Amino acid sequence: MDNWNYAQELSKKVEKNSDSRFVKLAEDAEKVVGVFVGGPFAREVHWSGERYVTCIGDGCKFCGSGKKPSLRVAINFFQLPEKELKIIENGRKWFEDLLKVREKYGLENWAFEVQRHGASGDTGTTYTILPEEKVTEALQAEISKLELHDLEAVLVGEKEKEDYNSYKSSKTTTEGTAKEEYISPHLASALIPRLKAMPRSAVDELCQKFGVTKVRDVKATDTEALLSFVDTLEGRYAGPKTQPQTVDPFA
Repeated sequence: MDNWNYAQELSKKVEKNSDSRFVKLAEDAEKVVGVFVGGPFAREVHWSGERYVTCIGDGCKFCGSGKKPSLRVAINFFQLPEKELKIIENGRKWFEDLLKVREKYGLENWAFEVQRHGASGDTGTTYTILPEEKVTEALQAEISKLELHDLEAVLVGEKEKEDYNSYKSSKTTTEGTAKEEYISPHLASALIPRLKAMPRSAVDELCQKFGVTKVRDVKATDTEALLSFVDTLEGRYAGPKTQPQTVDPFA
């Protein structure tokens, strides 16, 4: 097989194995424009050498070998001008920048340009998120009808789900009594950036309502009420305000 035919076959193989649901910015200066839609899905992960693997906390083999997890955050992204619903995912610094533009512009009001700065394989690669154009009423109406990607279902494989469900299920004491179940680490990781964008008084109010000192200690049975209350707090408060904390409610 000559080089041209080999390259063509390899291209077909890569295209077949590539997940078209994801935004891919592979080279320096590549960019994409679109609208961030819905809420984020955050998870702590380890790099296996081939892909990101969700950290399951206690019992994680990567943590056991001394590897610290890193944050990955995904969100639905309506790519323009193609008008295709994609998933865009990146790390902690990128998400912090996303929180800043969310605070200043409101994600539902603007289409944003996301651009890569760094060559393929460059560990120092960064990304910028800049407002590109206002979202029209017609585009907002179109977006409101979208069926969003189930981010957890897409990003967490079946084997990881099995490990994670085993981790989060009730553990029993020697007497056989089930211990209290708390909200999942996935949910806690997703809520913490949203709560940190509010004043400390909002977090204190949440902790008082659910009778906890840390967000991670909210009972799993209160998940629905917790999500509703966080939405209520976001509607009441705007902009991040940090104050000294005696007890870290995010630990």
